[in-house]
Amino acid sequence: MGCIRLIGTSNFRTFKTPISLELGPINIITGSNNSGKSSLSKLLLLIKDSLEKEAELQELDFRGQDHYLSHFENIINSESENKIMSIELPFSSFSTTNLAIILKYKAANKSKSYTGLCEALSIVDKGTGTTILEAKLEAGNDPSKDYHATIQKIGSIKINGVGLEGGFSSLGA
Repeated sequence: MGCIRLIGTSNFRTFKTPISLELGPINIITGSNNSGKSSLSKLLLLIKDSLEKEAELQELDFRGQDHYLSHFENIINSESENKIMSIELPFSSFSTTNLAIILKYKAANKSKSYTGLCEALSIVDKGTGTTILEAKLEAGNDPSKDYHATIQKIGSIKINGVGLEGGFSSLGA
């Protein structure tokens, strides 16, 4: 397994606005109090714990023993009215390596949700800042539905800013 070379987030603990950090094999993180050092390490541990449970990051598990985040409402930036948090990770397609996937999460339940569900994703060209693909996932709206069964139904999709009528269902749905 390779190392993560890029990590980004928004509305996660101290990071209200989107941030994106390039990482190397070894990183030294310094900063004043409340600058995001612990938030960055907890984000990496949250991703690690969630990936160990499922490879797609469709759900984030806030009960992990490594990060002690507890529940979704605990990670949303305290100054934000927005209740959606995002994670940005590197994404490669064919020979293009300057892409990132941005996953947006919301609480699975109305109160004290121990999981976050992916409700949307975007693929962005980091070199140009162009959004190549946006998809809103229908499954993130109803926690009573089997999330894994309904995640394949995409409610809306845009490719290079152009919306496709009628949504989209992935192959195998």
